[in-house]
Amino acid sequence: MPEDIRKGLLNDAEDCSFYKKFKAAASAALMIVVIVILVFAPGARAQSKYKVLHRFTRGDGYGPYAALIVDAAGNLYGTTPNGGTSNWGVVFKLSPNSDGSWTESVLYSFTGGDDGSYPDHPSLVFDTAGNLYGVTYGGGGLGGCNSYGQGCGTVVELKSNLDGSWTESVLHSFSDGDDGGWPEGTPIIDATGNLYGTTTQGGTYGEGTVFKLTPNSDGTWTESVRRLYTALVCTRGSGDPRMKTTKRISLSRGLTIAIAILCLVACSSKNDAISNAEKTVKDRPSIAETKAIAEQGFIYGLPIVMNYAVMNEFAVDKNSGQFKAPFNQINNEHHVATPEDTAVITPNSDTPYSMLWSDLRAEPLVISVPAVANPRYYSVQLIDGNTYNFGYIGSRATGFMPGSYLVVGPDWRGMTPPGIKKVFASTTPFALILFRTQLINSQDMPNVEKIQSGYRAQPLSAFLKQPAPPAAPTINFVSANTAGIKANFFEYLSAALEFVPPSPETADIRAKLASIGVGPGKTFEFKDLSPEHKAAVLLGMKDGDDQVDKFLATGNKNINGWNVGAFFGDRDFFKTNWVMRAGAAKGGLYGNDAIEAMYPYTRTDATGEPLDGSKHNYTITFPAGQLPPVNAFWSVTMYDGKSQLLIKNPINRYLINSPMLPGMKKSADGSLTLYIQKDSPGKAKESNWLPAPDDTIYLVMRLYWPKETPPSILPPGDGTWKPPAVMQVH
Repeated sequence: MPEDIRKGLLNDAEDCSFYKKFKAAASAALMIVVIVILVFAPGARAQSKYKVLHRFTRGDGYGPYAALIVDAAGNLYGTTPNGGTSNWGVVFKLSPNSDGSWTESVLYSFTGGDDGSYPDHPSLVFDTAGNLYGVTYGGGGLGGCNSYGQGCGTVVELKSNLDGSWTESVLHSFSDGDDGGWPEGTPIIDATGNLYGTTTQGGTYGEGTVFKLTPNSDGTWTESVRRLYTALVCTRGSGDPRMKTTKRISLSRGLTIAIAILCLVACSSKNDAISNAEKTVKDRPSIAETKAIAEQGFIYGLPIVMNYAVMNEFAVDKNSGQFKAPFNQINNEHHVATPEDTAVITPNSDTPYSMLWSDLRAEPLVISVPAVANPRYYSVQLIDGNTYNFGYIGSRATGFMPGSYLVVGPDWRGMTPPGIKKVFASTTPFALILFRTQLINSQDMPNVEKIQSGYRAQPLSAFLKQPAPPAAPTINFVSANTAGIKANFFEYLSAALEFVPPSPETADIRAKLASIGVGPGKTFEFKDLSPEHKAAVLLGMKDGDDQVDKFLATGNKNINGWNVGAFFGDRDFFKTNWVMRAGAAKGGLYGNDAIEAMYPYTRTDATGEPLDGSKHNYTITFPAGQLPPVNAFWSVTMYDGKSQLLIKNPINRYLINSPMLPGMKKSADGSLTLYIQKDSPGKAKESNWLPAPDDTIYLVMRLYWPKETPPSILPPGDGTWKPPAVMQVH
C-alpha cells in the first residue's frame, strides 16, 4: 500500500489531502472491479440459460441480499437476513447434484438473541480450515440496539464438523460503545487467522470503527479497534484553521472492495516460497498446476503430518500437555483413554497403552517382552513415519513367550545379533512402538502394570554389552501440534519430510512438492505467498480433503450401515494408494492391520439416517450365538460425531466390550441388546447402556485378533459374519 495512504489510515485526517489521494486510488481499484465484472458478465446479446437453483420458503431463509461464495467442490454458501426457525436469518448451503439439480441445507438459523440476527448485506468468508466467518447486523445481547434483534451485532464463526454438520459460535458481540456497533461490511481474514471488519456506528466518536479480531490459544478471540471514525476536517485555501468546515465521509461497499483489492495488490509478493521454488526448476508450475500439486501433496502428506504433530506433542515438547516421555524411553499408561485424551482421534479405550517413540539414527533398539499368560491379549505394533505398520510382536504374531526383537532404521545393514528373535526394519529414523495390554476389568490394573513393567527398550550396544557408537546430533524440531495441522499444513510437511527418506514410489510426488517449495531444507511460509498462490494452495488442500472424505464414505463395503474394510498395513499394502493411506489416518490414526484387528464404523442407522443422540435412541442386537468372532476380545466404542473423541457421561462408560459380558443381561432368546442413548434406559437395562452424546454419534466396533475360519469378518468386507444394524427406537 502507498505510504501516504497507509499513513492516512493510521492517523486522524487534519485536511482533505489524504481523502483526495485515497479517493483517487480507490477509484482506480474500483475500475479494476468493474473490468472484472464486465469481462465475466455475458454481453447484452449473448444467449444464456436462466435457471432457478432454489426457491426459499421462509422456513429455510427469506430475502437473500449478500453475494454467494463458492468452495472447491462447487457448493455455494450464503445468508438471508430473514426466515429460518426464528425468522432472524440463516446461513445456507447449496450443493449441486449429479442430475443437475441443487439441494439447499440450512447450516444455522439465528434466534435474534446472543447468537446474532439479521445477516444482511455482508458475504461470508472461508479460512484455511474451511470454516465460515461472517457478521450479523443485530443480536448479540449487548447495547441498546434492539431494532434487529437483541443487541448491536456480532462476528460469528461456523465450524465444519467431521459428520458434515456445522457449529455456530459468537467471536464478538458489539456493544455500540468503543468497540463499535451494527457491523455491515464483509469481513476479511489474513494468513494468520486474524479477522478485520467495519461497524457503521459506535466507537469513541460514534461514527463507526475498523476492528480486528485476534484468535487466542484458548479458543477465545480478542477484539481491538484499529480505526475510530470522526467527521473529516477539510481546510480550505492556505489551511487557516478559522476557515475549517466539516464533512462526514461514508465509505460505500464498493470502496470497501476497493480497499481489499488495494491491499491484495500492494501485499502481493513475488519473493515467496512458491515463486522462489519456481526459479529453481526448468518447468515452472502454473497456478493450475500449483493447485493440483497442493491437492496431491495434501493427500500424500496428511498421515506424515499427523504423525509428526503427534510425535512433537508426545516426545518433543514437554509443555504440550500431551507429553509422554523422551525418545527411546517407554511410557506406561496405567489407565485407559478418557475424554481428557485429545491428541489422537478415535482413541482406543480397551487397552492401557505403553508407548515408545524410538530414535534409530545412532543405532538399533532392542525391544524385550515378558511372558504373558494365555488368554490375555497383548500386542506390540511398530509404526514408522510414513504410518506404515512394519511389524508386530504379541499374542497373535509371536505368541505368549518372552523374547527380544530388534528394531532398525533405514540405514542399518548389520546381521541379526545373537539373542534376537526377529529384526524389524523401519523406513524412517523415528518410529512409534505401541504396546497394548488387555485390561479384563477395573480390578485387573495391577496385573496389567506387572506386565507393563516387563516391557524393555535398550540400545543394541547395551543389549550386547558393547561400547555405544557416537550419539546422533541434536535436532531442533519445527514445533507442531495436532490443532495447527490445517493452518500450517505445508510448513509441517516440509519439517516432517526431513525425517522421511525418499523412495522410488514417492519420487514423483516429492519432486512436485519441491517445485512449490515444500520438502527437506525448504521453508514454506503460507503467510508470505502471493494472493494467487494462496488461493491455489487452499483450493488444492480443500479438494484433497474432499477426496479423503469420499474414500472414508465409499472406500469400504456398507454392511448393515457399518463401513467394513481394511486400510491399515505396511508399505507393500499401500503401494502408492495415498488416498487410502490418508483415509486410514483421518479415520483413526495408528490403526492395526486387518489380521490384528478389524474396525467396522458407522455414523448412520439401518435406514441411512445420521446417528444423533439429541433426536433418537438406538439399539444394537447381537442374535444368540452371533457375537463378534474373535480369538481375543471385541468392543463397541462411542465417540462424539464431530470431534471423534470420547465423551463425558454420568457413568464414565465409553465402550461395551466382551469382558463385560458376565455382568450384562441377555434376552430370553439368548440375544444381547446394547442401548445407545444419551439418557439411562433405566436400572434394569443400565448394564447394557452405552451413553451417547446429546449430538451426532460416531460408533466404532473393534475385533481384536479376529478369527480366520467361518464365521469370520475376514476377508475384510467379504466375511461370513456381519455386524448387526443400529436400529432407531420408535
